[in-house]
Amino acid sequence: MKVPSKKSLKFIAWFFPIFTIVEILILRYHGFNTRGMPGGSPNIMTWEEIYNILPATIISNILFSCIMLMLFKESEKVEEKKKAEAQKRINDRKQKEIRQFGDVISVKFHEEAETAVLTTKSVIQDFKTITYVNHDAEEGEWQFLSDDYNIDCEKDARVVSIEEIVKIDPTLIELCDLPCGSFAYRNDKSENWIISTH
Repeated sequence: MKVPSKKSLKFIAWFFPIFTIVEILILRYHGFNTRGMPGGSPNIMTWEEIYNILPATIISNILFSCIMLMLFKESEKVEEKKKAEAQKRINDRKQKEIRQFGDVISVKFHEEAETAVLTTKSVIQDFKTITYVNHDAEEGEWQFLSDDYNIDCEKDARVVSIEEIVKIDPTLIELCDLPCGSFAYRNDKSENWIISTH
């Protein structure tokens, strides 16, 4: 059984006593219509009479509060369902965009989007600009490096997918046709790539 939320309990905690007090004040100072129709004479109750019917009044208000709680919980469920459906649509859209992006990478680079490439810690974690791209002549491996020359190859080397590296820097798509045995370099993102061979 699901425990009522704090919001629901707070609603009942305020609603029940306020409704009971209002009902008692109406009976004491305004009365109720003895004929049950407009224009009937009001019946003002004494405190003693109110005291006698108080248990029944409390019980009826508790029942009414329980009904209100059920309706309140139902509305919460509907709201949660709407939020879950909205989040699902967002997630589905993101997954679709990711698949489409992966397809673009596969077509452009003639490689699977999950193809492993070599980069460095400064590119992945420090987000330094990629200024040097090498497409290995023998095995066709890709290397995406920054201009950080103080690199410890063992400690700083990172292997990621080609899809991930292009997400970091979409301008790399310009090098999708870089032939094996070639490399490209630039000083910063504002410059065009200069392509050369080894």
